[in-house]
Amino acid sequence: MNEPDLDVVVLGGGGHVGLPLSLAFAASGLRVGIFDTNEETLARIARGEMPFREGGADDLLREILPTGRLVLSADAAMVAAPWPSSSSSGRP
Repeated sequence: MNEPDLDVVVLGGGGHVGLPLSLAFAASGLRVGIFDTNEETLARIARGEMPFREGGADDLLREILPTGRLVLSADAAMVAAPWPSSSSSGRP
C-alpha cells in the first residue's frame, strides 16, 4: 500500500500537550495549524513566548515562527471523517 504524502497537521489547542506536539511536527518540516479559543495564549505564541515552561521549547518556538510552518487561529474548526464499519454494529 502506498503511504499518503502528509505535509499539514492541524491540532486543537496550544496548551501543555498541543503546543509542544505542534512544535515537534513543525520542526520535522510539517506545516501545523493550532486552533485555540484563548486569544491571549495565541498572541503570546505569535510573539515567540511559551505560555508555560517547557525545557527548550522557547528557542524552538522562536526558530519555527519565521518559517511559516506554524499557523495560529482562534477560529473554530470541525473535522468530519468517515468511519468505515465491517459489521451491522457500526464498529470496525
